[in-house]
Amino acid sequence: MSQYPQEERKGDSVRLLKDTIEAKINELTENLSRLKAKLSGVRSISNLSRKLYSVTSLDSILENVLLICLDQFKAKGALIKVQSGLKDMPISISKNRGMELENNQEFSPDSDLAIYLKNKNMPVFIDQVESELQLKSKFPGFQRGIKPVIFTPLVTGDNLRGVLILSGKTSEMSYTEEDLELLSLLANQAAVAVEISLLNQQSKKSSAELKKTRELLTQIGKSPDEDEILVTIAREVNNPLGIIKNYVTLLEQSLKKNDKSTSYLKVINEEADRIAGVIKRFMDFRKPGSEAKTLTDVGFLLEDTLIYVESQFSRDKVCIKKDLLKNLPKLKAFPEELKEVFLNILTTCKQSMPYGGEIEVSVRREKNRLAIEFKDTGSLLNGKDLSGDMLDLFHTSDGNALEAGLWISNSIMQRHNGELKVKNREDGKGTSYHINLPLIT
Repeated sequence: MSQYPQEERKGDSVRLLKDTIEAKINELTENLSRLKAKLSGVRSISNLSRKLYSVTSLDSILENVLLICLDQFKAKGALIKVQSGLKDMPISISKNRGMELENNQEFSPDSDLAIYLKNKNMPVFIDQVESELQLKSKFPGFQRGIKPVIFTPLVTGDNLRGVLILSGKTSEMSYTEEDLELLSLLANQAAVAVEISLLNQQSKKSSAELKKTRELLTQIGKSPDEDEILVTIAREVNNPLGIIKNYVTLLEQSLKKNDKSTSYLKVINEEADRIAGVIKRFMDFRKPGSEAKTLTDVGFLLEDTLIYVESQFSRDKVCIKKDLLKNLPKLKAFPEELKEVFLNILTTCKQSMPYGGEIEVSVRREKNRLAIEFKDTGSLLNGKDLSGDMLDLFHTSDGNALEAGLWISNSIMQRHNGELKVKNREDGKGTSYHINLPLIT
């Protein structure tokens, strides 16, 4: 029997808490990885949606849907079949990649299969369709080769506009729940695009149908890509973060003050706070801001932001050098959003210099635009400059996660008809961030 049973019990408790924290961190990492992949897929489908609504050709719409099925879901084959017109017309127009119905069979809108799919209004595996319908002998036949795996109805309102059929994956892996969610989102967007195309074909018909088109366009005006997924991220990330922080507190209380493990707990706590900060910036960015731009003194706004961070940066051995042009003309802007851009860039600069460094901030006028530049001595990039779509949410050239603040900043710049570019410095000493904003003329 141990001479110090109380110490042993305490040690067991500490180890248990450590193991629990490690498990929660692993869970958080998996959640972030899964959500990152999911958001990437949603954004791809959202980009496709904008493309779908820019064309009226039904053939082009179907072709684009098939291409994303092969690319996003890695399906061996895909087939889409839609109505030839409105008003209970048969589902007879089809386009395929790698799989084909025998004799190009039609679906009648009042058939058992069509009614079943319309009522489901979600992706359904073929074995479930066959089992629930108990009509295998009447099931649409496919030519030999690639077999169907999932049926996804294209539904608008109470109408089945078509059906999207996918084979198995090229990797032979099963479709995941995330795949089915993305497939459902794609089907919804495709259904609306098909209906708009069919309405355009009958544009000489009643004004009621034209009004329905405008209503559909209004509905698709709000992008489905980020709002729902950001709420999911906030919920699925913040919950385990709270648990981790609670366990860290318990561990700190159980350890002696001079225990070396306390330094590791401090790092865990700081990283948890950093992730929480990223999520908060995501959600803050989605909140509606001021409806109208106001005349804004950008020089004063930038100076105010630099004063706000200087003391904190100084403690972390980050020196800020300023070269700000005086008496700058005002421009129309959302001042709080611009301040967020400056703060995001400064924070990214600081995080790329964990052992300290230097940030140079300059402002100059270039004809009818205002040029703001931040230069650090860090290493965010690896030989590849970023701008426009390349500042999309996730990757720098070396595969590391790009600061979410830069994605938000790029979106704000677009909202101001401005531009954000992130480049390697010409002298090779770090990264430069270039902002261009239009001035009032």
